[in-house]
Amino acid sequence: MSDKKITIGTIAAAALSLGAAEVSAADRAGVAERVQNDAFQSTRGLGLPVKMHDEVFQNAEVYTKQYGTMDVMLDDGTSLTVAPNSSITIDEYVYAGQQSAGSLSLTLTKGAVRFISGRMTSDSYKVSTQVATIGVRGTTFWLNERPDGNIEVWTIDGTVTAAPVNSTQTFTFNAPA
Repeated sequence: MSDKKITIGTIAAAALSLGAAEVSAADRAGVAERVQNDAFQSTRGLGLPVKMHDEVFQNAEVYTKQYGTMDVMLDDGTSLTVAPNSSITIDEYVYAGQQSAGSLSLTLTKGAVRFISGRMTSDSYKVSTQVATIGVRGTTFWLNERPDGNIEVWTIDGTVTAAPVNSTQTFTFNAPA
């Protein structure tokens, strides 16, 4: 019988390598540019701390706790800021350069996110919440999913459209709004 000790660091290293093995370079969406405490990425149920310059992956839940924030720069130049106590999932991300069509679909499940669109065409972006789908047109905006289930939209540049779930109505918010 061996006297080997298993440390928390050994377990964390094994979890990191297991998590990395489950995603491929093709699943990469971007990179974490700024990270402040309590920021995580969960792929296939394994939540790991995110550090500056870590890759961020498609189909990953990106979330922060009470004192955490994270800025993610996607490969097309789209910038996402995940506020404290917030969670987004990058549902789909396809970008193969400026000469090709791309798409970004993400879901805000909790809290707030700032969104600055990148080099894809305006119809390439879709942001979903529990109560509405948000369309983006050359835009910088904040989106907040409140605890009561309502959403708040602050349009800084461009135009945002919001289509409530189970409704045929669409609301348009031109900056500043």
